[in-house]
Amino acid sequence: MRGNELLDKMGLIDPAFIEAAEVQRKRRTPWLKWGIAAACVALAVFAGSKLWSRGETVRTLDLPKLTVSAIQDSNVAMGYEGYLAYDIADLVNANPWEEDTVLTALPVFQNPLTFDEHYIASGADFEAMRSLALDVAGRLGLDPATVTVSDNAPDEEKRQMITEKLESAGDTVPDGYFDPTAVIVQADGIRIEEDQFQTATI
Repeated sequence: MRGNELLDKMGLIDPAFIEAAEVQRKRRTPWLKWGIAAACVALAVFAGSKLWSRGETVRTLDLPKLTVSAIQDSNVAMGYEGYLAYDIADLVNANPWEEDTVLTALPVFQNPLTFDEHYIASGADFEAMRSLALDVAGRLGLDPATVTVSDNAPDEEKRQMITEKLESAGDTVPDGYFDPTAVIVQADGIRIEEDQFQTATI
């Protein structure tokens, strides 16, 4: 369509449509102006805060050293690997280090466990595991003479199911696959599990 034709066609448009379009345009314009102004102000505030924070120096605070006796509330959330003790003598462990100790060498411990190609461990001391589990039970106020001691070896039904599943896949059960890996002590709703690494889980 050429320019003259376009002008001729525009002359045929009803003036009511043109007035309605003008009203709509005037309604939108103030919001657009205010929106642009608000975006500019927000950008200026953001840029100013970034530049201001760059000029600040980080100050280190001298925080007080807390002692164990400073913890008074037993409901304090200690987080991971936390200890709650009202006296330093209550914290007993096998750590030989003290604040005034000068170290000349670090201790090295040999892992008594060995693992085969199927990641099955051997070399665990089950008597030591049982003794430690009973010791933990005694520390929790349980009578070691009345607790139930067992292990986590699978029962016959589960062994049969695992064997059939491996055989259906053309494989065989490796030697030692069904050997226990933990000693379990149970009494009064408490379950203590001592694993091959002699770590107790309550």
